[in-house]
Amino acid sequence: MSNDQGKIVDLQQRQAQSAQPPNERFVELLKNFRANALKRYGALVGSMFDSVDDALFDMAEKAENNAIQTRFFDGMREVQKASDHGTHGTRCAHQKLC
Repeated sequence: MSNDQGKIVDLQQRQAQSAQPPNERFVELLKNFRANALKRYGALVGSMFDSVDDALFDMAEKAENNAIQTRFFDGMREVQKASDHGTHGTRCAHQKLC
C-alpha cells in the first residue's frame, strides 16, 4: 500500500504550484492549437487547388475538340481565382474563430 501513496496527486496542491492559472494556460494552448490547425488547413487547401488545376489541365490536353478544351481552361481560371480568394477566406475564418 505504501507504493500507492506515491501515485496519489493532490490536485489543489498541483494547481497552487502551477506558474500560470489554469485559464491562462488553456487560452495559451488554444491559441497554439489554432495557429497549428490553420497552418495545416492552409497547406491542405493549397494542395487541393493544385491537384484540381493539374487534373483540369490533363483533361484539357485530352479534350476531343477546342470547344471542350476551352471549357477546361475556363475551369482552371476559375479554380485559380478561387485559390486566390481562398487564402483571404482562410484569414477571415481565422479571425471569426479568435
